[in-house]
Amino acid sequence: MTMGALATLSPSDGALLDPIKHLTSQTPHVPLAVLTSRSTETKDRNTVFDDSVMEPINDPNSALATKLRGKILNIPAATAAVFRGRKWPSVEVDETKWTAKQQARYQRLQRDAMAVLDRAFADYPEMLQKFKGYDFALFNFTWYPETEDYETLWTASLFIIWLFVWDDQCDVGDNPAISDDFERACIWRKETLAQIKGFLGLTGEGEDDFAETATNGPMLVFKEFGERAVPKWNLDQCRRHYDEIKRFIDATEIEHSQRLAGYLPSTMEEYLELRHDSSSIYTCFVVLELFLEYPMPNWVFELEELKAVLKAGNYVVATHNDIFSLKKEIAHDCLINIIPVLYKAGSPWENIMHILTADLRENCERLDQAAALLLEKSRTLSGGDPDLQRSLAQFVDGVRHNCTGNLNYSLVSKRYNCTAKNIQKDGSYKVVL
Repeated sequence: MTMGALATLSPSDGALLDPIKHLTSQTPHVPLAVLTSRSTETKDRNTVFDDSVMEPINDPNSALATKLRGKILNIPAATAAVFRGRKWPSVEVDETKWTAKQQARYQRLQRDAMAVLDRAFADYPEMLQKFKGYDFALFNFTWYPETEDYETLWTASLFIIWLFVWDDQCDVGDNPAISDDFERACIWRKETLAQIKGFLGLTGEGEDDFAETATNGPMLVFKEFGERAVPKWNLDQCRRHYDEIKRFIDATEIEHSQRLAGYLPSTMEEYLELRHDSSSIYTCFVVLELFLEYPMPNWVFELEELKAVLKAGNYVVATHNDIFSLKKEIAHDCLINIIPVLYKAGSPWENIMHILTADLRENCERLDQAAALLLEKSRTLSGGDPDLQRSLAQFVDGVRHNCTGNLNYSLVSKRYNCTAKNIQKDGSYKVVL
């Protein structure tokens, strides 16, 4: 099944569950009346990249979006300095400070990123131009640990590129044919998972194998990632990666339904529970296994201490993402973001960034504390296995590197286009929403 097959695929083909029944069974808070006001009839699907404008959605949160639009978001200097004083690995984004080796690595990443985008989006020039502006080379250069093995870095980079371009298909304002059409998006997600399963060599007996069907778009990028990653990983690692991707994609379905219904989580706790899965960051953490000389056994991933490391890292990356993407999201009345959630729950506007900055610091501390306990516990359980200890230390440092790299990239990224140009003399950022 290719992406073009969406033109004929319908729920009657057994491609997906009834979207209303499926949605309300998973999202009890969403008002059924809002959902059923949208037609559930199968629509003509020319392509998932259809640029046609969908009917406007009656979003009960549009009044809140209007209220927030035009507000000043003051991002304290401390928010961008939460890693200061911690020995977390970080790559400088100022290219004038790069070594010759770093310059060469970035330039090679840039060439390869542009080439894969050309292969994937040659038929979609507007998307191609937009994605080239994201500077995926800089993101991967800052996000992943420095390594002499360029092929491993490029393999990991392919996953990040896929994640960005796939996620943008459902982002409000980026592709209305998907972002404003829940039924079509369900098919898109279902087809994505079927293809990924094939690309990771996990298609079971009796299941359709979609591994050879991606000829363009995001899934061509993932296909190239799978061709490189699968030979490096054992079966457990492939399954672990698929499970995290599935968890992420399933959570985006719930988040998507809430946005279309105008539902906003009522508390920070409820929001964080959803973002725990929908942020996609766990999928990126698992990719760090590519950089390890010694594969970590499954039991390590069941340790509460490692789960605590990943949970804290997820919070740090997701919260920075919410802060720097708010302007972009508010422009399209999208409020599924920690800042509007806190504001609607009653937090004074001028206090929100201080709350988030304090939480960022706390989660950095939790990550470090959990990491120390993790290394101690694994040493005992493994009998002091030096290979495992080395891999665990590399993995945890990789999570830290993801946190610092994400912030460094966000501060200069054209994807958000609201930060570097708004820096103040005191190091804070002033953003007009």
